[in-house]
Amino acid sequence: MASLGTFDGNAQQMGHKIIKGASDLRPELFDGRNGHFPHRIAFAAASLAMTAERAPKDGQVFPIVMIALGMLLQAAGAGAATLPFSPQDLMLLETAATTFEQLSEGEEDLLNT
Repeated sequence: MASLGTFDGNAQQMGHKIIKGASDLRPELFDGRNGHFPHRIAFAAASLAMTAERAPKDGQVFPIVMIALGMLLQAAGAGAATLPFSPQDLMLLETAATTFEQLSEGEEDLLNT
């Protein structure tokens, strides 16, 4: 499913599954009930982080999600000054980054693909 940072499955289907899983797990973060819908980058980062937390480290999904999350966080950091992130978006991104750091400990081979 994943080798050298590539994904051989249906990326669109996997993306929908990740987003739905996060929305089902923590709807209050994503459904606008607090008067704010998160920026799509913050939504994606939080969704990937939630998926990574639940995925077995030795499974096929974990490396895919971690690579995607790392790349997304890197891009978000590079564009943070020009992107319209709200305080809630920044909280979601910070939480996703913390999750990424915690889960990537000891996974240097995975993250250097």
